[in-house]
Amino acid sequence: MQARNLFRLMAVGILGGSFATGCAAVEEDFAESVATTTAPLLGDASTAIEGEYIVKFKDDVAAKGVGIAMNRVSLASANSRIMREYKTFPGFAAKLDKRDLQNLQKNPDVEYLEFNGRMEALKIENVQADGIDRIDQRSGRNGQYNDSDLTASGVTAYIVDTGIRSTHNEFTGRVAGTIDFVGDGQTEDCNGHGSHVASTVAGTQFGVADGAQIYGVRVLNCSGSGSFAGVISGIDFVAQDCSGDCVANMSLGGGFSQAVNDAVEAAVAAGIPFAVASGNSNADSCGFSPASAPSAITVDAAADNDSRASFSNFGSCSDLYAPGVSILGADIGSDSDTQSISGTSMASPHVAGVMAQILDCNPGATPAEVEAILKAAATSGAISNPNGTANLLLYTDSAELCGGAPDPDPDPDPDPEPDPDPDPDPGSCSGRCGSFDSGAICQCDDACESFGDCCPDFEDECQGGPTPGPDTCFDACGVFDSSRECQCDSSCVFFGDCCADLGDFCS
Repeated sequence: MQARNLFRLMAVGILGGSFATGCAAVEEDFAESVATTTAPLLGDASTAIEGEYIVKFKDDVAAKGVGIAMNRVSLASANSRIMREYKTFPGFAAKLDKRDLQNLQKNPDVEYLEFNGRMEALKIENVQADGIDRIDQRSGRNGQYNDSDLTASGVTAYIVDTGIRSTHNEFTGRVAGTIDFVGDGQTEDCNGHGSHVASTVAGTQFGVADGAQIYGVRVLNCSGSGSFAGVISGIDFVAQDCSGDCVANMSLGGGFSQAVNDAVEAAVAAGIPFAVASGNSNADSCGFSPASAPSAITVDAAADNDSRASFSNFGSCSDLYAPGVSILGADIGSDSDTQSISGTSMASPHVAGVMAQILDCNPGATPAEVEAILKAAATSGAISNPNGTANLLLYTDSAELCGGAPDPDPDPDPDPEPDPDPDPDPGSCSGRCGSFDSGAICQCDDACESFGDCCPDFEDECQGGPTPGPDTCFDACGVFDSSRECQCDSSCVFFGDCCADLGDFCS
């Protein structure tokens, strides 16, 4: 067991012959296929990149149909051009004049068009802390990180971000490749965000899964900014390139984009689990992309005291929490440079690393199975103010991650056999006050001391005992007594009393 101290433009050929004749023929052919309905134009025009659009075709449209539409755009106007072609996501990005935009909206094969918008890296500058030390135990930190020998050496982690510094010591010998979709002449990380994220996923010193292969997919520029179209190119590449067990992390975000969400859905359907940052706007994550993609694992940021970080997004579109405040990781000043950053960008790669560990001991697991294992292993109830997000905090341990995927919707036994020899005392932690029983700590009131037992959780009933004394919260379960709330287990109901808090003993 290892312990580590925390210190195209698509080259559409110019067709021969008369350009004017070609245009006329194309427009005549296109007119014959015009539908009576118009594909919607999605997104916010006020924040869009002027004249640029993402065109999403219906899922049942063959690649040939998409190609024909692309050729029409290329031939129809000197003011329109194809910017990017996608594979897993059925469509393309293009610069379109008004006429070509309207023509595509009338194409019966087109599901929708969307304004091309901007996306940003999600970080907040801060100081050092120890994120991976928090996720290997149920509570607190002990100054070390134990990966349970789950190094994920057979897994490739795609970092869809600002790129990576491929020569950094954190990644030595484990860079599977890099690719650029920004097109500014840079191939390496010139911002630092992507390198930091990659080091949290799989860095030698700072990473959750320090044996995973790392693939830098650059979709954000030196300022940490990019476009919906560029990000979709990165997602599409991951879906096409992955061979074997892979995970992907996207610590970036922007306003809601149906196209970005659909690209993530297509990649997950292709077999790749995605961890994504929920966003740093202290708002409902359902209003952001890719945070609102249904099949992505959307991650909120937890502070050092297990509360929701003040900046973190939250809500029903988020899946769980991970450390996201003051996380130390790689930087780009040198091959040993480090930086400390906060943000949901820092929380998400912790989850991507654990997903890689899950695939390490469950090779071939589907994204749904990875998600089920991840959530079943997470520490429940740890976050003090989850604010609508499921109260789950990321946890890693081989005993939890390597037992196979739980059935997400088990069928009840229609005719269960009775227990021939039932435990006469299944709910008792008798003689084990303050210790663990079936993974749940026995935190009970004086019933534990007075009656010799307690419940493994606050929903089960303890065994009976004598009548409570006069200084208890008798008949006051869940209300205030002496300015302190009676928050106790079911002994309050069963015995008619409870303690003002779990640290006190009742009479």
